[in-house]
Amino acid sequence: MAKGKGLNIPLLVSGILALIAAIMVILLLCTPVIVDFDHRDNELDYIGLISSCDEDGCRWTCYRASPRNGACNNLMLAKSFSAVSVAFILLFLIAMSAMQFSGRLPSKVLKSVGGGILFLGVLTAIAIVITIIFISQSLRISIERASYSHSIQPGAGFYTAIVGLVCLLVSMGVAGSGFYGSRTKKECANVPATST
Repeated sequence: MAKGKGLNIPLLVSGILALIAAIMVILLLCTPVIVDFDHRDNELDYIGLISSCDEDGCRWTCYRASPRNGACNNLMLAKSFSAVSVAFILLFLIAMSAMQFSGRLPSKVLKSVGGGILFLGVLTAIAIVITIIFISQSLRISIERASYSHSIQPGAGFYTAIVGLVCLLVSMGVAGSGFYGSRTKKECANVPATST
């Protein structure tokens, strides 16, 4: 094992990607996931997971969604899983950041800790996927039930969730190479050959 401390470049890149993913997931809670365009007055209504703001002020989630068609229930479930996603991805980000200050760890320790961090990343990805599914369900129901005077479209929050998921998956892939790749190869290269 090499002496001294040094940056693990894959983990550094992974941490940056995890930070971007965390920002995207947090923005998911603060941006509209459904946009309702009313052709009668040419106005847009925005529906978000926490609150929805327009020229009339802020209203809580599902203020335009009818409980009868299930759109509201799906949005409420999406809000719950998005909150879980935020908690998990912040833990993932903190863990990735902590690895940068851990110095040179033995490969066994690095792999063990890395496995736990990647497992946390998998849980985060699952929570984000479920959030996207519930938003998609609410969007589908809203489109099916919309009258001719309304056009329902995905909001910025929907695409934000997808970008966050992609960043997280790439971050996990890069972290995997940092935990299981170059460090182990270097240690194996430093092992002296035994004569027979």
